[in-house]
Amino acid sequence: MRRSAGSAPSLRHLPFFERLASVEEQSPEGRHATAGLLILRLIDHWELAGPQIVAPESVSVRAVRAAIMALPTGDAIRECLLGIVNTMQTLREMDVQPVLPRLFAYAQLLERRAEHALAEDVYVTIASRAVEEFETDLLVDAHLRTGFCRRTLGRFREAEEAYQRAGVVAKRHGEPQRALRSRVGLAIVASQVGNLPKSHDMFVGIIDDAKESGFPALAAECMHTLATVIYKQGFPVRALRMATESLRHLDDAIEMERVLGTIGALLIALERYTTARDTLLVVEATAVSEEMRRTARHALMTVAARAGDREEFDRTFRLADAQPVGAENQANFFIESARGFRRFGELARAAEQLSLGRLFAETHGLNRSVFEIESMEAELERERAAAAAEAEADATVATGLPEIEREIYQFASARGR
Repeated sequence: MRRSAGSAPSLRHLPFFERLASVEEQSPEGRHATAGLLILRLIDHWELAGPQIVAPESVSVRAVRAAIMALPTGDAIRECLLGIVNTMQTLREMDVQPVLPRLFAYAQLLERRAEHALAEDVYVTIASRAVEEFETDLLVDAHLRTGFCRRTLGRFREAEEAYQRAGVVAKRHGEPQRALRSRVGLAIVASQVGNLPKSHDMFVGIIDDAKESGFPALAAECMHTLATVIYKQGFPVRALRMATESLRHLDDAIEMERVLGTIGALLIALERYTTARDTLLVVEATAVSEEMRRTARHALMTVAARAGDREEFDRTFRLADAQPVGAENQANFFIESARGFRRFGELARAAEQLSLGRLFAETHGLNRSVFEIESMEAELERERAAAAAEAEADATVATGLPEIEREIYQFASARGR
């Protein structure tokens, strides 16, 4: 029997409590959060109280099952959570080991729903219970996914810590591919906080090591991410070629849709708006993950803004604004929406979006986004000053209109004689 030390259950799973506080209890989001929280707390109490907590007549089990059964029939999360309860009840004694892989599956389903804060909590729950000697793969993967969720949420320093822990365990137990993935995570964080030269060099080294170690799919994934770094360095055509090349070597559906999303974004930068729109519409319609679907909607808003399509910009702005995604994409949303409002002459709304974006980027340490926003704010301020000066000049002319009108009448009368 294995128990894990930890704090009292009441102090755990804060993200689930926060989600419940932000939604209606009987809404689909509220029911999902309730079921997830109850299953996690059932595991906590199971570890403390032993197998009697999951006996068929247990009040706790009945409450958990009722919450799970309130989820829609056919919902993958519903089936996953039922599997966790059933596994716990089939064990004669408390043993968390058979439950952890099912918890991992639950966290992955949360990720696909873009519930990164909740997924992180589940991954941390797994990592705190997995025993390194017996569950190395699961432990490393939990750290890797924790790092992903944290960087998506804009908590880059904590993401680095998770990736570093994954790398240490992977190296200690001879897991070269997972060790490389920890390096990938660290390289992505370097890119997101604005250290592009470091990120570029890291990815070049990882790609070489992945090819040498016999991991072509991982090398292709890294080529895709390196393409985004190269774009940030100012080489969109090179980036597009590299992203397209990586697509030829991938067979994972989620990674392929990520590459297509990147290709769409690069086509926008190259002002190939029709092809970009068509590509992004495919991603939006077919994406496996909710994160990529939302990212595609953000990019479609960018296409509309840059192509001057006001109706499409308004439609996609409403959708994108209601569905925030990862920190870097969210900062980009503020930038591109400001660009759109500026193009359509709404300078005050553009300034508002930039102000929100600068606060967001500074809070999350997105240095590159901060620089871009500051540059746009300076340009916008010059435009607003010019517009104000022009309006003032018009107002000055307007005060002299009666005199101008008299001159016109006098001129007209003289011509009529």
